[in-house]
Amino acid sequence: MRVGAIPETLIERIALATGAVPTPIVDTMHAVIVARAIVTATRLDVFEALADGPATARTLAATLGLNAGALEKLLNLLVSAGYLGHGGNGYALTPLSRKWLLADSPQSLRDSMLLRLLEWQAIDTTEAFVRTGNPLDVHDIIQGDQWNTYQRGMHALARLSAGEVVRRVKLPADATAMLDIGGGHGAYSVAFCREHPGLRATIAQLIHHFDAETNAAIIRHAAEALKPGGRIAILDVLRPARPSRKGQAGALLDLYFAVTSDSGTWAAEEIADWFRAAGLKPARPIHLRMTPGISVMTATLAR
Repeated sequence: MRVGAIPETLIERIALATGAVPTPIVDTMHAVIVARAIVTATRLDVFEALADGPATARTLAATLGLNAGALEKLLNLLVSAGYLGHGGNGYALTPLSRKWLLADSPQSLRDSMLLRLLEWQAIDTTEAFVRTGNPLDVHDIIQGDQWNTYQRGMHALARLSAGEVVRRVKLPADATAMLDIGGGHGAYSVAFCREHPGLRATIAQLIHHFDAETNAAIIRHAAEALKPGGRIAILDVLRPARPSRKGQAGALLDLYFAVTSDSGTWAAEEIADWFRAAGLKPARPIHLRMTPGISVMTATLAR
């Protein structure tokens, strides 16, 4: 899945196809403003205030203690982006916002939207990283109550794929112990333990921001702890093996994690090599359907 210019009319489709659209403007200014609008509306409880039905900008402003004129401009942009609708009764939630942005929705990404505010602090250091090659430690910029925002935001995203991961990553029938490295919020461990009542999980420290040598060493140590038939699974966004291959999310996060931790995303072939070096047999990648761009790499210790 890619982020980019999406034409709304036939003329725009033709212009895009012929290279007449100034896509750098869309990819930078337009995308940033839409992202800010969604996060701002989430933070100010605009979507929550519309949960029970439509309202005018003036009514919403009075309810939320906001400026009516400024709020109306924000609402109009959200209409154009598909997050709100507009009619005779004012502004209303669309199925998109009702499903993903309301706090009580089973698929709510509200906490993930609030996490963007912390992530943007890190992204602001991209130029300094490219100039010097020196990353920051993203966890150093998280302070106090921001840790709660961080964990809740990560949990909101993991919750979307946890059920599919449990269904598609098959555990040995006699599995009783699982080590969740980088589990943090524990969403995946909880899902596996609910599916396998005899399973117990231990949640360990982060693996996500490590370099290749460290990751290979962790896999070797994990492989040594496996019983015959035991499995290792790594869930992440995979980087394309070559820049020309499809997979924008992998390339995007490769830069992001380099900026924030001197690491990055990894290609399926690289992870498979770590597995083989540890004496494991790698399986084909599992590309998740519920969260496009995220994959699971698994490997098994021979019986």
